[in-house]
Amino acid sequence: MKPSPAEEPVSFYSWVIAVLCMATYAVSFLCRDTWQTAIPVAAPALNLSMTAAAGLMTAYYIGYVASNFLTGPIVDRIGPRKMLAAASLFTGLFTILIPFAGNYAVIFLLRVGAGIASGPLFAGVVKFQLAWFTQKVRATAMGFMMSGIVVGDMIASGVFAPIIQNKGWQTAFTYAGAATLALAVIFYVFAKERGPALAGGAKKEAGTETKGI
Repeated sequence: MKPSPAEEPVSFYSWVIAVLCMATYAVSFLCRDTWQTAIPVAAPALNLSMTAAAGLMTAYYIGYVASNFLTGPIVDRIGPRKMLAAASLFTGLFTILIPFAGNYAVIFLLRVGAGIASGPLFAGVVKFQLAWFTQKVRATAMGFMMSGIVVGDMIASGVFAPIIQNKGWQTAFTYAGAATLALAVIFYVFAKERGPALAGGAKKEAGTETKGI
């Protein structure tokens, strides 16, 4: 009897998928936390109070929480590959536009947009984890994928701090947005769906997309 998609063995490409998912989380949280690192420089430059500056952190979470709740069915419908690539694309786009925003309201809306764009991450990563890893190693794989959160935080607070001091807060947002846009392309090209990760209603034979992997 042919094994079910969930029972397909772990392969080298399984860990390629894990790295891609981890990187997607990393760039998303890089975009989220760059503002927190930039506040001491950006808030005075924009004439913002600490309350208003903190509001821009909240703006991201407004979008993220709503989107996290609502985008699961969309991930099921169109598949995690397209959805996570789109998540990075729009997160990067909204982030890279922040240095060009003319006022607080526009920056606030861009931050909400970045949060909305990042919302599908968890649902999409879980779909990939279920498809590419057996039950025996799924917790290990999920832990590795979720470590992207910490990687993004570390880059935002460590690597970006001197960039903000030496080149300005706008440069940091440009770098974060550009990295996220680049990852969107890489993810779309190299992330492969199989088994539970296939889009709902897809008319594909099992293993068609992963033949030879």
